[in-house]
Order: sequence, then structure tokens, then C-alpha cells
Amino acid sequence: MALTKTEIIVEVPSNECAAVMCDNPAGTHQVSRSLNRDVGRIYVLVDPRTGEIRYVGQTHKTLEIRLIGHLNGHGSNHRVAWIRSLKKVGLIPIIRLVQCLPLDILGQAECYWIKFLRDSGCALTNGTDGGNAPRLYATPVAIRQKRAAALVGSKRTEQTRMKMIASRRARDPQIDVNSGLKRRGIPKSPEARANMSIAQKRRYARPEERARSGKYIRTPETLAKMSASHKGLRPTDEARQKMSVARIGKKHSDETRARMRAAQQRRKAQQKLP
Repeated sequence: MALTKTEIIVEVPSNECAAVMCDNPAGTHQVSRSLNRDVGRIYVLVDPRTGEIRYVGQTHKTLEIRLIGHLNGHGSNHRVAWIRSLKKVGLIPIIRLVQCLPLDILGQAECYWIKFLRDSGCALTNGTDGGNAPRLYATPVAIRQKRAAALVGSKRTEQTRMKMIASRRARDPQIDVNSGLKRRGIPKSPEARANMSIAQKRRYARPEERARSGKYIRTPETLAKMSASHKGLRPTDEARQKMSVARIGKKHSDETRARMRAAQQRRKAQQKLP
């Protein structure tokens, strides 16, 4: 008889550890029922409404502790959204033990079970192939731009802001939610500015970072628009005084002096034109 989506996994009491026979590259290992640090667990999360398997995971903790971690999880992925939808109707996922295995092959076993269940037709919420595999899904650029455009000009309501503040304080009672506002307008120390500069240069030295943040790179067109917007603007007397004081004691390099001389000669030549 063919296995259904709910019959594939043999349910084992969550406080025990038993190996489930399966034809997989990780093999089947009989291990002690007592918890130890050298043994991990492959588990699944089941939708209590439909009985379908929705997630495959690995852990070295007890299943009860791992389930609590899922219920308190944050983020924006398929698994978190699914668990959040259950909690809204007063339900939580069912966690079931699949295998107990040595930690060194736990990732391999997780990859096997994810592939096996996907091939069997289970709509898993896993975002990777398991183990240390990279993410399978990245939001397309067009969708990210559409979401960003929809948020332009929008402001959070006072009720939403108060909920966010309450949530942050619940996670960390010692946190000062107004710390950012208190530092607004306070200049950073030269050491802090130097560290920030080094971090940014190191970050954008990587090609993948430059490609991902390409929309923040100033193109020639952007520079031209910035230049046009500043033409005709003159600094205030106070700003001019500060600039003058900042230049005291500084000498221009020979290259800078040559450019200044050439610019002055061009201005004089233009004034002589009829």
C-alpha cells in the first residue's frame, strides 16, 4: 500500500529517542534513549488541522524545547508565517520524532528527509535543502521594488508604534527604546567615524555587496542632478565662517593649486569676452 503524507513518519513519544528504519544514505543507528550531547534528532512539524507534514528540522535539544523555540520564533519566512497562522486560531504544530542520529551525520539525514518528503508531495515550509545548504528562494527584485514603492510616504500609526515598543521591552526589559532619539544631533567621535568608514569600505569591497546595493551607488546621472540642485546656493555667513576657521593652517597641494590657477585663468578669460 502506498504511503500517504501522514503515514510516512512513524510517531514516537517526544521524550524518547528511537531510530526509524529507512533506506537513506545516513543509515540507521540504534542509540541510547537517554539524552546526550553526541546525539541529535530529526523531527517534523505537522499541521494539526490537516495532518500534513509542513517542516523538517534537526536539533540536539529535546523536542519540547525545540517546539518552544519555533513558537517564539521571529522573522518573515514560510515556516514562521505558517506557525503564526496556527497561533491565530489557537493551535500549535504537532512535533514528531523521526530519527536519533550522531551529530556528524545529522545534516546529511536532514537533507535526505527534506528531499524524500518533497518528492512524496509534502508542501514543506523549509527554505533550504537542509544541512548547511544555501537558501533556495530569494525575493525577486521586481517584487522588492513593488513593496518598497508601496511603503513610500507611509507612517506607522501611534497604536502600531506603541505595540512595537511593548514588544521590544518584553524581549529585553533593560532596553531603552528612545536611545536613537536621544542621540539624534549628537556628533560621533572621530574614532567612531573612522571605525564606521573602515566597516563600510570593507563591506563594499566585496563584489556581491556592490551588486546587491547597486541602487545606492551614485551614477553619473545622479551626480549631475545633485550638482544642478546645488548650483546657485550660497552658504550662510555662519557656515562660511566655520569653513574659514576649519581651513586655517591647511595648505593646498601642488595639484590643487594648479587646478585653482587654471580655473581662475578661465574665469578671467570669460570676463574679457565681449
